[in-house]
Amino acid sequence: MSIKSVGLGVVAVVLTASLVACGQGQQQSDAVSSGNISSQPDASNTSVASASATLTVQPATVDGCKPNQPIVATVSWHSSSPKVKVMVSGPGQTVPGLFAESGYTGSAKTDNWVIANTKFELLDDVSGRVLAQRIVTATPCG
Repeated sequence: MSIKSVGLGVVAVVLTASLVACGQGQQQSDAVSSGNISSQPDASNTSVASASATLTVQPATVDGCKPNQPIVATVSWHSSSPKVKVMVSGPGQTVPGLFAESGYTGSAKTDNWVIANTKFELLDDVSGRVLAQRIVTATPCG
């Protein structure tokens, strides 16, 4: 395992622990423990993740006054599964497309196409099980 992989894993664990400590991770913990992973964005803008996987998108939001103006985002993931796929679907798209595939840990930058309600899912490549998901949301337009 490379130093970069270990570093990304540590960052993912610290980020997850920080969200839980701030109380923002409660909704994601409840969804994972009950086995209910919602495909709808939630008000707290947190990701659904299991204890063995994390998925982040930065930035996680787009300008609510221009929700259809595309942005570039960085998608990062860490999993205990040896081979994973990151799938992506846009608003109204019923069949997700392959964004990336890798081993335990990875990161990739999108081009200028991410808009509000773009959904990323981290899947175990063998079972097809959703390990984590992230939906890009829009900030309030004020």
